[in-house]
Amino acid sequence: MALAFGTLEIVDRSKNLQGLASCELLRSDIPEIIRSLTPDNYSEGPLPDKGGGHVAWWVFGVDYEGTELYVKLGLAEGRRLRIMSLHPAERPLRYPFQKNT
Repeated sequence: MALAFGTLEIVDRSKNLQGLASCELLRSDIPEIIRSLTPDNYSEGPLPDKGGGHVAWWVFGVDYEGTELYVKLGLAEGRRLRIMSLHPAERPLRYPFQKNT
């Protein structure tokens, strides 16, 4: 499944920067992680924008080299994909669409 978006914006939060560093991820690695998301990675959403904006937030989890990453993203105006969070998950995520294996 291809994910098409105009611009990728990563919100510079200390938690994100620390999370990237702890996983030895570069910003250039993020588009590939986002493109790898499938419905199996879905955890919750849409969630309202607590900042009063018009972005609906979606939460996904993805295994990155043995670490479960928490990914919170939303599609903003102009096809901008905003990544609010990308860091190691602080708690186990629930995956309602994941197939039982």
